[in-house]
Amino acid sequence: MAEDKEILFHDDVAFKNKDAQEKQITESIYKLKQFYDKALGDKANVDYSKLVKEPTSYIVHSYWNAFCKDKAPHLNKVTIFTSDTGITEADIQNVHNEYKVSCNRMEHVHSVDALPIATRTDITFKENRYPKYLDESKKKQFELLKKFVAIANKLENTQGAINLVRYCPDLTTNGFKISVNLHRFIL
Repeated sequence: MAEDKEILFHDDVAFKNKDAQEKQITESIYKLKQFYDKALGDKANVDYSKLVKEPTSYIVHSYWNAFCKDKAPHLNKVTIFTSDTGITEADIQNVHNEYKVSCNRMEHVHSVDALPIATRTDITFKENRYPKYLDESKKKQFELLKKFVAIANKLENTQGAINLVRYCPDLTTNGFKISVNLHRFIL
C-alpha cells in the first residue's frame, strides 16, 4: 500500500527517539540474559521469547531442570534457586518491569509495530525510518506550489527579496529561500 505513495521526507526525530527506546529495551533484555547466564552458565542456550515473557519462571524452571532434578519436588523452587545463585525473584522482576515500561512507552509513542520481536534465538526490531507520505488529495496543489517556488526563487535572484510566505501558509522559508511547507501535505 505505502510502496506506491510518494515519500516527502523521513521523520528523523521520531527515528532517533525510537532508536533510544530500542537501546533501553535491549539493555533490559541484556540484564535478564545476565541473570540467566549467571544461573545456568554462559554456554546455555537462552530462549528469548520465554525470557522476555515470563523471566522468573523461565530462569527458575531452566535452573531446576539443569541442576535440581534429584531434589524433592515439594521444595520451593524459587527459594532453592535464590539460595544457590544469589539471584532473587525481585531482582529479575525489577529488570522485567523496566523492560515492560520501555515496551509500553515504545508502543504508546510509536506503535505496536515498533515493539521488539522475540524469537527463540534472537530479539529484533523492525526497521522504520518514519516516512511521511504525500496526501494524494493535495498532490495537484503540491506540484503547483513546487513550480511556483522554483519560479519565485529565480525571480528573487533578479528582483531581490520577495515575501510570499506571508500570503501563503503552504510556503515556508529555508534560510533565505522559499520552499513548500512539506508538513502541510502529509497524510
